[in-house]
Amino acid sequence: MTLNASRFQSLRLILIVLALFDCASCASKSPEPTVVVMPPKQWSPADAEPVREMPATRPAEMSLSPSPSSVTPMPPTVEPTLAPTTEPSSDQATVPPRAEPATRRAKAADDLEQPGPDNTGVADQKKLKISGKIVARSGQVIENLFITGGIVASDTRNVVIRNCLIDGGGGWYGLYCAKAVNLTIEHCEVYNMTAAAIAGDGFTARWNNVYQSGGDGFKAGDACVIESNWVHTLGFKDPKAHADGVQIRGGSNVKIIGNYFDMPLDEPDAKSNASVFIQGIKGKRPASDIVIERNWMRGGNFSIHAYTDGGDGSTIKVFKNRFYRGSARYGVISMENGVVFRDNVFDEDDSRCNAGSK
Repeated sequence: MTLNASRFQSLRLILIVLALFDCASCASKSPEPTVVVMPPKQWSPADAEPVREMPATRPAEMSLSPSPSSVTPMPPTVEPTLAPTTEPSSDQATVPPRAEPATRRAKAADDLEQPGPDNTGVADQKKLKISGKIVARSGQVIENLFITGGIVASDTRNVVIRNCLIDGGGGWYGLYCAKAVNLTIEHCEVYNMTAAAIAGDGFTARWNNVYQSGGDGFKAGDACVIESNWVHTLGFKDPKAHADGVQIRGGSNVKIIGNYFDMPLDEPDAKSNASVFIQGIKGKRPASDIVIERNWMRGGNFSIHAYTDGGDGSTIKVFKNRFYRGSARYGVISMENGVVFRDNVFDEDDSRCNAGSK
């Protein structure tokens, strides 16, 4: 029995080994599996990696150039409502302004050159750049521009405005300069405003062509010099106007020298009152320290109206001016006692002109 069991176990082991050998042989003869190759995937924007937001630039590294949205666009080139003597061009080229040619200076200390179309205003309008309204800053030089909408130079110091064509755009002023200090405006044309071409304080205006104002030529406050300007066609298109070449209401330290106030009573589309109108503000501020010297004055009701309204009349001095006989409706001057009026003449024949002359 024992022998038979041992033989049986040996036989069983042999059968197991043969079965294992047969399985291995079958596996080696099976076909290889088919490999499927997938086509490459097409790229699309959706597959792109999201762009990560970059950290903000430090202030020290930021550009100082303005963004397009912060730049004020220039107005289109258009013909002004009230056309200047020569139509300006949009040509961007500029030329140096003719600020002081020999023909634009006084001939001698006591023989000024009469201002007019040939020696006032812009040197060459065809070489002006186009500009919209300007708000000036202290120390700025504004020149060689055709400006539509006027200039504001209030509370500034040492601004220069030169060789510019200034269209007031129908607003109150061509140039407004309240509380300005040492402002110079020269060789400019100023027109198309309703109240005054130039109004404010601290300005020196010379060799300018001022015209087509619905109101005054100048409204002078304190510390102003108005010299060698051609002022004409005031009260333009306004039959109710009270237009003055220079109007001073309670101002002081004003010099009006060598200007031509050309405002005849019969001028079409214009209505003027006086070449120079001085009147203080009663009970508040009298006019004082005003010099009116060597001007040409044509037209008006009285060519000059001079009242301090509570001040010292002797601080108003009117001398060596030239009037046009019969051009004023009522006479050359209406004035309070004390106003100095001397050495004035009629331009036609150099005959003496008295305070009561007409």
